[in-house]
Amino acid sequence: MLKKLKHIAVVQFIGLLIIFIFQSGLYSKEIDGRIIYATIRPNKIWAGSRFNIRLSIQNTGTKKWQTYGLKLDLYDRQKRRIDLPVELAYVTSAVPLPIQQVFSIDTAIAIPNIDSFFKEKLHTNVYYFIAKLYASDVIVTQSELLNKIPLDTGKLTKFEIFNPSLEKKNITVETLLVTSSSISVSIRNNGLVSIQNFPVDLLINGKFTERKTLGSETEEISSLSPGQQTIVVFNWMPQRQGEYTIKAVAIVDDNYFEDNYITRNITIHP
Repeated sequence: MLKKLKHIAVVQFIGLLIIFIFQSGLYSKEIDGRIIYATIRPNKIWAGSRFNIRLSIQNTGTKKWQTYGLKLDLYDRQKRRIDLPVELAYVTSAVPLPIQQVFSIDTAIAIPNIDSFFKEKLHTNVYYFIAKLYASDVIVTQSELLNKIPLDTGKLTKFEIFNPSLEKKNITVETLLVTSSSISVSIRNNGLVSIQNFPVDLLINGKFTERKTLGSETEEISSLSPGQQTIVVFNWMPQRQGEYTIKAVAIVDDNYFEDNYITRNITIHP
C-alpha cells in the first residue's frame, strides 16, 4: 500500500510540474508569433492605385526568425474568398527578427498584376481581409514560407474599393435592420450616374411581401445621385415565433448585380 501511495504521489508531482512549466512559459514553441495589428491604408482604395500594408508582428517563440511576413486573404461583401492572380503578401529576409522582438512597417504594395486585377475585376464595394502570419528560422522563398501553417490569424477587417472604371451604374443594398415593427433597408448609389424610380422588394422566407418604389408618392426622394444614400422602411410584424429569412432586393439594371440584395436570418423568441 505504501509503494502504491508513493507511486501516486510521484505521478501527481510530475503532472503538477508539467502544468507549472506550461503556465510559467518555461516551455514554448520554437517558431511562434503573433499579429499585433495589420491594416490596409487608406481604408478606401481607388482601384488601380497603390496602397499600403501597415503591420506589426512579434516573435514569441524560442528561435530567431530569418524569413517572416504576412499574407492577406481577400473576401467580397458576402464574405466569399476572392481568388487572386498572385499572393497579396509582404515577406522579408532582410533583417533577422530576434526572440520577443517586434517588427513594424508601413509599406506600399508593389506586386505585379495586383493593381490591374483590382482595376479590372473588383467593383466599387465593401470588402474584407484576414491577415495570416508566417515565419521560418531559416531563409526560405516566399512560396515556401506561405506553404507553412500560419502562426497567427488576424480578425476579419473591412475596407472599401472605389472603381469608377467599372461603375457607371451601381446600386448597393448595404444594410438591413429589423425591429419589432419594421424593416429598414439602407441603399447607396456607388455608381457615376443618377438612377431614378427603381423598386425595392421585400421577401420573407422566400415569399414576396411588399414593394417600395423610389419616386412614388410614399417615398421622399425619386432618385439617387452618385454617392447618395437613402433608407427604405417596410412595416412588418412577425406573426409567430421561430426563424425568418429576410431578403431585400433593389430591382435595377446596373453594372454589378451581386450587391443588389441583402439577406438576414433572424429568430423570434417568446
